[in-house]
Amino acid sequence: LSVAPVLALGRGIRGSLTVSGVPRVDMSRGVLLLGDPRVDELRIPGLDQAFGGQLANIASFLAAQLLGDLPVYSFSSSDLRYAGVQFAPQKIVTQPDRLVVTFAPVN
Repeated sequence: LSVAPVLALGRGIRGSLTVSGVPRVDMSRGVLLLGDPRVDELRIPGLDQAFGGQLANIASFLAAQLLGDLPVYSFSSSDLRYAGVQFAPQKIVTQPDRLVVTFAPVN
């Protein structure tokens, strides 16, 4: 995360953040989205931890506004079709190091 003043008079702020949410699929757009995004942790060197918590709350509001409709992954037509059969996502499971999407044939 890097934030710079609009007029670029200052040097800006650099840090990192952790974002989480609920993965969901929008089949009409063929995309995987992060629903209800929120900032869980905001780390900025030299920033008071109490103030960092307040900034994380503000960042969560901004994340919901900016990331709520932003695709995390776009499915290609080849992702959803195999051997002439159309598939649709049925289940999404999160694991510590990956996201597993299970597909099933469309009836």
